[in-house]
Amino acid sequence: MFQVDYFLTRNATCYPDRLAVATGKGALTWKELDGRATWLAQALATKGVRKGMRVAVLWHNSIEWALIWYACQRLGAVPMPLNTRLLPEEIVRHVELAMCEVMFCAARFTAAAQSVAATSELELLIVETSPATDSLEAVS
Repeated sequence: MFQVDYFLTRNATCYPDRLAVATGKGALTWKELDGRATWLAQALATKGVRKGMRVAVLWHNSIEWALIWYACQRLGAVPMPLNTRLLPEEIVRHVELAMCEVMFCAARFTAAAQSVAATSELELLIVETSPATDSLEAVS
């Protein structure tokens, strides 16, 4: 059985210069996506994220969202995307029901993330520090 990570690695090898992800703010080739997903996975591993951990993701559609998703796959962690239109108390409920141990949060959802952190048992909360920069660099 194939893992999602296999397809990222295969595409980075077979089609390194082809477009993998694109938004109005940027784009990554398969090789770039693979490299950055590896970097983020390693950074998360040093923070204690491991196989089987559930990772809540409160993030808008973006390249960073794809990187978080692939990094989780690479580690064997389970990404759990959250609807960005949920109210803070609904987010708390989803995170608790899914037993998430880690949460990624884009800067615009900081208030909601703080509600989650205050009322749940998250081991790690990663909040985007500056939406204008490559905010995932704060993880390392």
